[in-house]
Amino acid sequence: MKNLIKLFLYIFFITLLVPSIVLSKSQESYYLSADKIIQDDKNQLVHAIGNVELLKGAIVLRADKLLYEKSKNIVTAIGKVSLLGEDGSVIFAKKIRLNNDLKEGVIQSIGVLMQNKTRIAARNGILKKNGSEIEYKNLVFTSCHSCKKKKRLLWKIKAKEATHFKNKKTIFYRNVTLEAFGIPIAYTPVFYHPDPSVKRKSGLLNPKLGSSSIFGNTYKQPVYLALSDNSDLTLTPKLTTNEGLIFDSIYRKKSISGETLLSGSITHGTKTRQNEPDKKVPRGHIDIRTAHRISKDWTIGSDISRASDTTYLARYGFGRGGNVLTQNAYLKKENEGNDLNVNIYHFQTLSSDIEPGKVPFIRPHINYKWTNLYSTKNSFFSALLDIRSLKRENDTSTNRIISSFTIENPYISKLGYLINSNLSIRIDGYQSKLLDGNDTHNKLRLSPNGSVELKYPLVRQWSNNISKIEPIVQLVASPTNDNLKNIANDDSLDIELTSENLFSLNRSPGYDRIEEGIRYNYGVRYSIYNMKSNNISTTIGRVYRLSEQEFYDITGGFPKKSSDIVGNIDYSASSGIKMYYGYRLSKTFEFRSNRLVFNSTNKNSTFSLGYFQLRDFPTSNESNTEQVQFGIRKKIKESWFVRFNQNRNLAGALYSKPLRTSWALGFKNECTSITLNFAKDNTNDVDIPSSTNIGLNIKLFGF
Repeated sequence: MKNLIKLFLYIFFITLLVPSIVLSKSQESYYLSADKIIQDDKNQLVHAIGNVELLKGAIVLRADKLLYEKSKNIVTAIGKVSLLGEDGSVIFAKKIRLNNDLKEGVIQSIGVLMQNKTRIAARNGILKKNGSEIEYKNLVFTSCHSCKKKKRLLWKIKAKEATHFKNKKTIFYRNVTLEAFGIPIAYTPVFYHPDPSVKRKSGLLNPKLGSSSIFGNTYKQPVYLALSDNSDLTLTPKLTTNEGLIFDSIYRKKSISGETLLSGSITHGTKTRQNEPDKKVPRGHIDIRTAHRISKDWTIGSDISRASDTTYLARYGFGRGGNVLTQNAYLKKENEGNDLNVNIYHFQTLSSDIEPGKVPFIRPHINYKWTNLYSTKNSFFSALLDIRSLKRENDTSTNRIISSFTIENPYISKLGYLINSNLSIRIDGYQSKLLDGNDTHNKLRLSPNGSVELKYPLVRQWSNNISKIEPIVQLVASPTNDNLKNIANDDSLDIELTSENLFSLNRSPGYDRIEEGIRYNYGVRYSIYNMKSNNISTTIGRVYRLSEQEFYDITGGFPKKSSDIVGNIDYSASSGIKMYYGYRLSKTFEFRSNRLVFNSTNKNSTFSLGYFQLRDFPTSNESNTEQVQFGIRKKIKESWFVRFNQNRNLAGALYSKPLRTSWALGFKNECTSITLNFAKDNTNDVDIPSSTNIGLNIKLFGF
C-alpha cells in the first residue's frame, strides 16, 4: 500500500512540473504537454516548444515544436515529427499540418512504419477522408531494414504515386519499378497489395522457376483466393516446356465442428508404356480429407486418395507416398472407456508387385473396445468386439466376428516385486471363401490365453540423477493349432520380433493369426534420468518357445525355439541431441536387423541420420535390405545457409548407390528469402524415369 501511495505522489508532482493544457473540453478532447507552452489568447494561438506531445484518443502526435491555431482548428508540427495512428502505424515527417481532429492534412518528407515493420518513404503525403486514405508522391516501399554497412537495400518498390486505402486495406501504386541492389529489374504501370493489417487476401503468391529432365523448363504461379473468413482456395497452374500445363489446387475450410481439405491435379501428359509407343492421355488425382464432430463424442470423416493410374503421383510429384492409395470413410465415438470405430475401406494399388484382383474392399470394419478403468479391487476388465466383411475382385471373401474378454490383476508384494496376471478368452467366427475352390468355409475358434509377469525394479538416486534397472520375466500360454488352415490371413502377414513388442502377449499385428503355445519373454530395462533433461534408457531381451510355429520363422526373428536377441537404446539431451537405436542379433551375435535414428540441433546447424538394415528378408531382387539417409542444414553466414540430403542403398553395393540426392543454397533475412534447389532421383520404373530437377524460389516479405 505504501508503494502505491508513493507512486501516486510521484505521478502527481511530475504532472505539476511538466506544463500541460487541455485544448478542448468536448467528449474528444485534446491534451497537450511540452517543456514550454505559450497561449496567445488575442490571436487564438497556442505555441508548444520542446518534447511536444499532443493526445487525442488513440492518436499521438510528437514533435519539437507545435503551433495550434484555434480559429482555424489547424495544428502544425515541426522537427522530428511522429504521428501514431489508430491502426498502429507510425508516420515520421519533418513538418506536418493537420486539421479535422488530426486525421487530415499535408505531410512533408513523410516516412511510415507499418505494423509488420514494412516502411514507406515519400517526398510528401496527404491525409484524406478522415484519415482513411493517404496519398504519396515519389515514394519507396520495402520491408528491408537499412544498415550503415549496407547502403543499398536488398529490394524496394519505387512509384510516382500511391494511395493507401485503409478502409479497403489496400495500397495501390502507379508507375512502379522493382529494384534489387539499386538496379531496376521490373516495371509495371499499376500494382497493388494488401496492407499489413490484412492476414489473408486474394492475389498472386510467390512464383517458382525450375528446370527438370522430365518436364523441361517450368514456371509455377500460385493464385490465392480468400473465399470467406474460414475458407480459401489456392490454384496453381504450372507451365512446362515438355508436358504443357499441369494444374493443381487446394481447398481448405475450417469450422467449429471440424475441417475439410480438398486437393487435386489434372494434366494431359505423356504416359510411357512398356513395349508400346508413348501416348498423351488425361491424367490426374484427387485427395479428400474431412473430419467433423457431430456431437460431443461422435466424429464423422473421410480420407480418400485416388489417381488416374499407378505411376502418375510418383512421376508428377504429388501424393503422400506409399504403394497403396486408401479410400476410407469413418464414424467414430471416443468416450472414457468406450471407443467405437466404423470404417469402410477401398484401396488402389500403385505397385506392379500387387495384383489388382487381390486388393480388398472392406465393407465395413466395426471395432468396439470397452475398458473398466476404475476397478475398486485392483482388477481391470476389458472387452473387444471386431466385425469385418472383406471381398476381392478374384471372388475371395472373408466375413469374421472377433470377440474377447480380458481380466488383469496387478499386485505389489511386500518385497517390492510387481506381479501382473492376465487372463483372456477369444471367440472368433469366420466365413471364408478361398482360392482353393467355390466352397465356403465356416469356422469357429476358441482361444484362451493366460500370462504372468514378474518385475523387480531397483531404483537408485544420487545428485540430480535417478537410475532404474528392471528385470522382467513373462510366462504366456495359449493352446496350439488355433490358426486353422481354412481361416484366411488378411491382417497378420508381417510378424517381426522387436524390442517394442518383446513383452506383448500376442505379437501378431492383426486378429487373423494368434501366437500359440507356451513361451517365455524375458529381458532387462535400464534407464537413467537427469534433472537437466539428459535421459538414456535401454532394453534387451529374448523369447523362448516350447514349440515352433509356422508363421514365426527366421524372417521375423524366430529361427528356432529360442528367438533372436532384441534391444534398443534411447537417448535425449538438453543440448539438442536425440538418438534411437534398435537391433536384432542372432545367437552368434550376428546383426539381422538394425535401425538408427539420430538428430542433432543447435543454433547454427541441424544434422539427421537414419539407417535401416534387415537380413534374410526375401524380396524380388535382394535377400538383404540396407539403406542410409542423412541430411545437414548449416548456417554459413548471418543470413546464408546450405542444406544437403541423401538416401543411399547399401545392399549388394561395394561403394553404395545414391538413390536420391538433394541440396539447397539459401538466403533469408527480414525481407527476402531466396532458395536454389537441386535434386536428383536415381530410382526408375517404366513411366517414372530417373530425374534431375533444379528450382529457384524467391519470396519478398511484407506483402
